[in-house]
Amino acid sequence: MTAALSYFLVGRPAAGRDRGLWRAANAALGLVIAVATLGMLSGCTDPYVGTQIEALGPEVEGFEESEFHRPGQPCLVCHSEGAGIDPLLSFAGTLFFRPGGDSAPFVVPDYTVEILDSKGLKFRAKSNRCGNFFIARKDFVPAFPVRASLLASAPGDANKLITNVVMTSRIGRDGSCARCHVTPANASSPGEIFVLRVGDGDPPQAPAPGACPPPYIRPPQGAGLQP
Repeated sequence: MTAALSYFLVGRPAAGRDRGLWRAANAALGLVIAVATLGMLSGCTDPYVGTQIEALGPEVEGFEESEFHRPGQPCLVCHSEGAGIDPLLSFAGTLFFRPGGDSAPFVVPDYTVEILDSKGLKFRAKSNRCGNFFIARKDFVPAFPVRASLLASAPGDANKLITNVVMTSRIGRDGSCARCHVTPANASSPGEIFVLRVGDGDPPQAPAPGACPPPYIRPPQGAGLQP
């Protein structure tokens, strides 16, 4: 093939045996280009990203892909430039309430997440009925590090937002909150992102049965998804 390619590089011969080798060189080069193109197309997904996506498992039966699916999972495993699954997000996560006792945490709607980036720009997103919140890259790409706060409606005034929880540390690089905030809490994680009861008002209520998929429980380290 090396000899044939040399004929291609020097240009098309006039006639005879050289013309035959020139044609062979073009055919060989076309095959090389075709194989290389197929290789690039099949390799668009980073193998590491593919492993991370696979570790999340399938959709919960009865719940299609939507803004309500997969509460508690690290959203940017899929919705990032690396994986390329639309919509592309810059920040996303799930909010929970801890009722205490032996009761499991449950997802909560209508709390607001505020992101303040290192340039002083702010963006807010509200949690939906399954606790999920997200910020599209087309709307806001923060300059890291960022600070995150949770806001809640003031008692008696749903239009007024008051601070509920302020994250004490800064987020350095990853907008997928569940990369760190996992259920259950462990030595490397404080657990899920949880909101607090507002004043003396009624505590949040768990969603109706069947309204949301069950929250994701992260497998132990070494059993799938890794930080």
